Amino acid sequence: MNDLEYISDNDMSKEVPASSTTLSTTIFPSLKSLTIDACPNLKGWWGRTRRDLVATTSVSTPDYQQDLSHNSLPFFPLLSYLQIINCPKMTSMPLFPNLKESLYLENVSSKPLQETMSMNFLAPSSSSLLSSSCPLSKLTRMILESIEDIESFQAEWALYSLKELRIQDCPKLTSMSGAVHYLSSLCWLSIDNCEEFDPLRDMHDDGMEWRCLICLRDLYFTGIPKLRSLPVGLQCISTLKQLSISNCPNLRILPELTSLEYLRFERCEPNQTSLLEISCLTSLRSLVIDGFPSLITFPESIRNPISLETLTLWGCPNLTTLPGDGFLKSLQKLEIINCPQLELKYKNKIDKDFPNLEIEWI
Repeated sequence: MNDLEYISDNDMSKEVPASSTTLSTTIFPSLKSLTIDACPNLKGWWGRTRRDLVATTSVSTPDYQQDLSHNSLPFFPLLSYLQIINCPKMTSMPLFPNLKESLYLENVSSKPLQETMSMNFLAPSSSSLLSSSCPLSKLTRMILESIEDIESFQAEWALYSLKELRIQDCPKLTSMSGAVHYLSSLCWLSIDNCEEFDPLRDMHDDGMEWRCLICLRDLYFTGIPKLRSLPVGLQCISTLKQLSISNCPNLRILPELTSLEYLRFERCEPNQTSLLEISCLTSLRSLVIDGFPSLITFPESIRNPISLETLTLWGCPNLTTLPGDGFLKSLQKLEIINCPQLELKYKNKIDKDFPNLEIEWI
């Protein structure tokens, strides 16, 4: 629908009656799921909203106009699932504070999301139309992809119920520190190709605030050049089991993640000749090292692992040495892929001396 600019031909005032108070009114009271996809010229729901009238009026203060502007937009009272994809010009639509199932925004403006979250200060908790005084407080899944204008998660974003958060290709996103202490239900966090993002930005305690993510199980950082160290608060999270770090060339330090069971390092530093210290990962069961062309040796700590069961080495052409026989005896599975030096040196020895070790050479 390349030519569509507005979903409705009418002004908002003709379809939604003005409320006698400043609280937003509802629209499509039974709608539970909404998808808008591939409308490159879509600008908004209506050609003219009460917000536009507020913006042009000469009376009242600027602060009052701003508050009234947010409130004058109607909202979907029962909408649980919202997906908007490839609508980059869309900046205005009904608000969606009661989403529960999923919010998926890709290649759109963040303005509808920002305006929905602004209801946090405007909607009274006693309202029977709102599930909570905090917008999106019941939402369990959020995916933000290619959102060009989002810069941070604000401190007012009380996403209490969020279990899964995926953020990808948001070039201006710098921080989510403001909302971290609300993410107490979050199990899965993935931040991918956000070149300005720094998990420690706006924090003065090396990221101890991240300890509030008490349910976090899976954490993925990909393409985060400003990532120099992981937040120390992660070491307080006993539920954290899986960590994947890819294309983060400046990472230098890992905290003591004593509950971590799976760790993947992938293409973090092309000139790195040794790995980060991992002796603090006392529960580690699976380690994947992928795409380190200059890697020559393992850290000393890996030579006497306590719990490691599976080791995967992939794309390390200059790696010439494996840990000692004691290390190999404790392993259950060894995968060596595109590591010609290791294959040349160890293939016959390992196949002969460790017949019970499940091994794959590629």
